[in-house]
Amino acid sequence: MEKKVQEHDEKFKEVDLELESHREQLLQLKQNDEKFQQDVSLLKTDLAKLQSGQSSLELTVMKGNESTRDLITENKVITNRLLDHVIGKDAQDHQSDIDTRKQKWEIIGKISVAVASGSGVLYLIVQAYLP
Repeated sequence: MEKKVQEHDEKFKEVDLELESHREQLLQLKQNDEKFQQDVSLLKTDLAKLQSGQSSLELTVMKGNESTRDLITENKVITNRLLDHVIGKDAQDHQSDIDTRKQKWEIIGKISVAVASGSGVLYLIVQAYLP
């Protein structure tokens, strides 16, 4: 019987050692779980900050795009006004050239008529005095 008691004592010691080993493992697992939960909490906080930053960035980009669109629109208006001015100036210059040519031809025509009619009168005068 004493042998059996010793065997049981040894088995109890083995079980106690295993139990102690399991306790240490459980404590280690608990510590790892707590660290994991802290890491998850930090990740959630970082993710929330990242989402907030992304929203802020999107808003900034949208405002920048709106500003760029306004500048492009303003540039188009100015460019169109400039083109209208240049085209209008070209049309005025062209009309001025046409008017100048008309005036030149009118003057040439008047001179031609004057020369022709003056020559005819001069011819008649010369014919009258020459036998």
